[in-house]
Amino acid sequence: MNHAISLNPFNHKKLLQQYPKADGRSNSDGGLLSVETHLPAYQYPFCLCDLESWFNKEYIRDVLIGIGGIGEVGGNNSRTLFDFSPRSIVIRVTSRASFGLNPYGFGEDGTFSELSRINANDIVSGDEFWIGGEIVRKGGINENLGIHLYENCETLLKDLGKTI
Repeated sequence: MNHAISLNPFNHKKLLQQYPKADGRSNSDGGLLSVETHLPAYQYPFCLCDLESWFNKEYIRDVLIGIGGIGEVGGNNSRTLFDFSPRSIVIRVTSRASFGLNPYGFGEDGTFSELSRINANDIVSGDEFWIGGEIVRKGGINENLGIHLYENCETLLKDLGKTI
C-alpha cells in the first residue's frame, strides 16, 4: 500500500475550542485550544499480487470485503471517527505487474480522468476493470466497454471476492 493522499490541499481552517478548568489536580485555569482541521477525501492505492500462489483464497476475499468497511484509522479512536471506507473505487484485475494508470488518478471533484484511456487504441480490456461508488452514480463511464460497474463499493468488493 502506498500513502493515503488528500484530494484537496490543506486549507488551514482553524477552530477554537474551550477546555475546562482543571478539577483540582493541576493548576490549569482552562482556556482556548486552537485546532487545525482538514476534512478531505483521500485516495490510497494498493496492490494484491500473485493471487494464484496464495494458499488461502478466502483470505483474499476477506481482505477485499474489509476494504469496504475501513474505519477508525489513526490515533485516539475512542473519541474520534476516521471513516476511510471508499466513496469510489477503481480496481484493475490483470496479469500485468502494474496498474497501468495513475494510481493517484482521482481529482478533487471525484472523477478519475484516466478512465478515458479504456478504448480500442489504448487499454482494450475493459472487463479487467471493476468500478464502483459515487463515480458510477454520477455517470459518464461508457457502459459498452465491458467494465464491471457497481453503484455500491461494498457490493463490488463482495462480488469481486467471490470471483477471485
